[in-house]
Amino acid sequence: MSETAAEFKEERRKVMEYAVRLHCRKKHGSGDLCEACADLIKYANSRIDVCPNNYTRIPCSRCIHPCYSPEMRERMREVSLSARTYMLMHPAVKFRYGLL
Repeated sequence: MSETAAEFKEERRKVMEYAVRLHCRKKHGSGDLCEACADLIKYANSRIDVCPNNYTRIPCSRCIHPCYSPEMRERMREVSLSARTYMLMHPAVKFRYGLL
């Protein structure tokens, strides 16, 4: 892939926000984001801004220096597990990660 670090960061932001919105809709049942999920998005965006993996493209799950606090890491893990099924149905995610 020949995308720049800025493009990679933006892609990470989009996928993360999509997952959190799916999780919030599924678990909390509202059309808008609840306060806890909005805080999670804000926290994750701040971590994406300073992540050294934007250049190396190592996934967070394999990083030896995790950016997230243990509490936020657990919340993001819960979001990932909750949204995984729905994300696999999204056409852009399928295409991007070769799941067609």
